[in-house]
Amino acid sequence: MPSQLDSRTGWLKLCKTDLRGANLEFASLRWCTLGGATMPAVLSGARMFGCQFEGAKGAVVGPVFVDEEATRFLGGGELEEWLSTQGAESVQVVG
Repeated sequence: MPSQLDSRTGWLKLCKTDLRGANLEFASLRWCTLGGATMPAVLSGARMFGCQFEGAKGAVVGPVFVDEEATRFLGGGELEEWLSTQGAESVQVVG
């Protein structure tokens, strides 16, 4: 099951979800579980400018575009740091 709603919390879980190249600008991913170490959410090439990540956790595959013009591409540790500064609780970049 690629994504599901946690019935206990009402929060979205995006495990094994492929959002490669998606335009997620200004999306709210607050309190979302972005995959896990063995089932990361694939965000490669996604546009993430303006996303809300407060409380988000999990594991993702990058790199992603983080600016409005889609010219700043971050992956690895840089993406982890950026997610943290956007309010993510604990998101690991695994690829």
